[in-house]
Amino acid sequence: MVSESQTDASLDDDEDDAPDSEDERRRRRALARKKKAKPPAPTDERVIDAPDKLTLSMLGVMAIVTLTLWGFARAACNYHPPRETRRPRVMKLEELAREPKDAALEMQQRFVQFDFDGAAQLAAGDAAAEVAKAKAACAQKTAECATKRKQFEKNVDSSAALLERSANTAVVRVTTVKPGGKEVALARLERQGPIWKVVSRGPDDPNFKAAPPDVSTMQLLAAPPASSLPPRPKDDE
Repeated sequence: MVSESQTDASLDDDEDDAPDSEDERRRRRALARKKKAKPPAPTDERVIDAPDKLTLSMLGVMAIVTLTLWGFARAACNYHPPRETRRPRVMKLEELAREPKDAALEMQQRFVQFDFDGAAQLAAGDAAAEVAKAKAACAQKTAECATKRKQFEKNVDSSAALLERSANTAVVRVTTVKPGGKEVALARLERQGPIWKVVSRGPDDPNFKAAPPDVSTMQLLAAPPASSLPPRPKDDE
């Protein structure tokens, strides 16, 4: 017969061989975590390794790439081919004096800026004589005219208003703002070939009344400009 003590020993062995329950495993993991020693909290900022070398190196790479791309973009925006310049295109006289308003404004601007040769290209009759007289007077005071020409080179602004126009004549009021005051003049123009020229200029007349346009003038003003007309189709060969 098996004794009672042997039976108890066999029961204890069976309990030891039985798998642990879920609660038991959780308890053991909690005990293991508690046994791990926690590192001491740093008391000095110099001990903290943040940011580390990897972070600093990545920030440096990003900064270099950003500056490089900005430099390429700036160079591309400011690059000009060898034949390209920043100077405005020189306009021909036919373009500047195609309309009476533009011709009067350009002539006044050149005359006030002491560009007498340029003003003479847009003047005729009494206006041409006035330009020649001013040029002769300027030749006697070379130093004074050179100083004024340099002073008025970029400090003169003119505007024009068309008061009267017919097929071959026009009256334009030109207002010029320059160092020393404002100048307002009435310019009378005539068509000479493909361009308009100033034939006389005098002080402004506030009581000026424009003559009513005739039929030919109305048709001229109603017609579209030549630049807006479609090109003439070529005949088939």
